[in-house]
Amino acid sequence: MKKTDLAYAAGIIDGDGCIYIDRFKDKKKKHGLYTYVLRVKVCQSDNQAVIWLSETFGGSWREYPYHKYKYSANKKPLFIWQINNMKAVELLKIIKPYMKIKIKQAETGIQYEDTLAPNTNKPMLSKYREHKELLAVKMRDLNQRREIA
Repeated sequence: MKKTDLAYAAGIIDGDGCIYIDRFKDKKKKHGLYTYVLRVKVCQSDNQAVIWLSETFGGSWREYPYHKYKYSANKKPLFIWQINNMKAVELLKIIKPYMKIKIKQAETGIQYEDTLAPNTNKPMLSKYREHKELLAVKMRDLNQRREIA
């Protein structure tokens, strides 16, 4: 892959993207424990970069009409691309050298690889649950909006 493509992807994710660990209760399982998913997501009002990310790195994209997404004040549809777990880790590894703003989030996302089963996208055994929770808390702290002085 060209370095310019990696730098372009890093710029899109630095500017319009979000790197986070989604934490939710699995309603199908009765144990009440959380499920964790590393996600890299990009939201834009134009579909070109979103489609390019999907074609280049995988993942999925979709269009949301403006009235279904509370942040679209300009009444344009939003195009959202997302990649999860191991594919997200692989992406973060190759674009990290080109990132300027969300480098700590990328590093935390790369650490998430240690909680995934080898050669699968499925989380490992519950002994990794505490590590996942620590990473999720760290990522949440990194993503909190800060006041600009």
